[in-house]
Amino acid sequence: MAERHPVDPHATAGLPDSGDPKTSHRRNIPILMLLQGDTVGKKFLLNKRQLNIGRSPDSDLVLTDSEVSRKHSAIVYENCDQPEEMPRCFVHDLNSKNGTLVNGKRVVSMPLKDRDIITIGQAVLGFYLKDEVEIKFDAQLFSMATVDSLTGLYNKYYFQRTYQREYQRATRGNTPLTLFFIDVDEFKKINDTFGHVSGDAVLRKIGEILMHNMREYDVCGRYGGEEFTVALPSTTLEAAEIVAERLRRMIEETEFVFREQIIPTTVSIGLASTEDSAIHSPEDLIHAADQALYRAKQQGRNRVEAAKAPLM
Repeated sequence: MAERHPVDPHATAGLPDSGDPKTSHRRNIPILMLLQGDTVGKKFLLNKRQLNIGRSPDSDLVLTDSEVSRKHSAIVYENCDQPEEMPRCFVHDLNSKNGTLVNGKRVVSMPLKDRDIITIGQAVLGFYLKDEVEIKFDAQLFSMATVDSLTGLYNKYYFQRTYQREYQRATRGNTPLTLFFIDVDEFKKINDTFGHVSGDAVLRKIGEILMHNMREYDVCGRYGGEEFTVALPSTTLEAAEIVAERLRRMIEETEFVFREQIIPTTVSIGLASTEDSAIHSPEDLIHAADQALYRAKQQGRNRVEAAKAPLM
């Protein structure tokens, strides 16, 4: 699985090292930022001549909104091979059904300037010209706002925001979404016996295990304290139970070592799925997974429990 920091890789990938910004040339780079839509805040660096936008899976920027045509619009970076020049970019509508709007007006083809607003279906995109130092700084700010600094996973706020989006997507597409709650067993005892710094090392290691063993499109977060959560799109409860058991066993068999001390570590996992007919909201799914986790704790810890009965 790819590294799970929620920093958009397009935001900084391929940027030259500008060195000292006071003495080095800082070229302007065109970027698109999603201001309204499924992945608000996501940035798209324009580093090739044409970026295609549409509902088609092979688009460079895929928008799943039903109001978006399969091949809807294109952003053309006319002089992308001449970095010393100010970027010349145009938006072209590709005969879409519902049209492309720039600053509220429907267009066929139009040059873009800094801070133009592009509307495609329900998605709203901002067009900006920024230098590489500004882009890297923006990426750092985004990371600070969305990433848990200890584990490298999403923080609770950003996880909840992303989870809500995945729940809505699952509901619209009538596909299953399964949610894990993972809790470190007897974490207070770990802190009391080995020290809080050792406890942090345990949480950091579990974060690494989640990063490298979940799928790229699974949503992993630190929910708070010693509790983690994972949303698995397009995953049935039956399939998720296999994944959860594999994770539980992997953590149990991992040697957690800090300052030459081995720290025995296990986790309990509760999971629930939108397949349950009693699930009617994102909050229901969270509650069901949390209750399943509680049962795993009550029944001896270091186990997986699934919410299969209707909510009370």
